[in-house]
Amino acid sequence: MAKASCYTSRVIQAFKAEGVLETRRGSILIRNREALRIRACLCNESVKNHFEEVLRGVYPTEEPPGPKIS
Repeated sequence: MAKASCYTSRVIQAFKAEGVLETRRGSILIRNREALRIRACLCNESVKNHFEEVLRGVYPTEEPPGPKIS
């Protein structure tokens, strides 16, 4: 868990430096919602691509070919 906490702290610090977030005694304030949305979309796309590459076939995204039964 220490690695995740360290990574989270680095991300928060980067967002603070970019003016995206602000922190105050146990809370996080969003200063630039659009910038956060854009960054989140990039992150989500990276995670999705990674899972598709590493776990291809484990979690199929399409229905397998074959006859459909109604």
